[in-house]
Amino acid sequence: MGSLAEAVRTAPGAARSAHPQTSFAALGADAERLCSGHRLESHMGEESPLGKLCWEGGQVLMINVGFSVCSAFHLAEYRIPKPPLRMYECVVKVNLPEGPRGRRQEGEWTAYEDVALDDSDFAEIGRTFPDSRVRRGRVGGASAMLFSLPDAVDHALEWMTENRR
Repeated sequence: MGSLAEAVRTAPGAARSAHPQTSFAALGADAERLCSGHRLESHMGEESPLGKLCWEGGQVLMINVGFSVCSAFHLAEYRIPKPPLRMYECVVKVNLPEGPRGRRQEGEWTAYEDVALDDSDFAEIGRTFPDSRVRRGRVGGASAMLFSLPDAVDHALEWMTENRR
């Protein structure tokens, strides 16, 4: 979300994951690989670009926002033993047989089960994230934070395991 994400998504050569509700966009040599295979049942789980980036030791750059919107923490929700699940519904495009005007696409409702995502405690998780693991600075005129994705996910998992019911 936001102008940087939209600039990446619309840039020439950008790759985008196929998830209908939580797609990721990327640029660079590994963009296609990171965005491929984003399973419907893995909004922000291991089989999403976020999961791949975590396993590869990626970093998070947050510009002019706080931890309350830190999507990286969602990956920890997938790592909780027996995470709460819920049903999601969305419209996905399906290719229809070729007609007189060529191949058509149409939306079709689909339902699937995935982890019940909850960002209501992300600000608190961020407050307890060790400051020594966060580099703070400015990007342009905006405040920015840079930190290790695996460190953030490990911290959030520990916090959620101890504090969520």
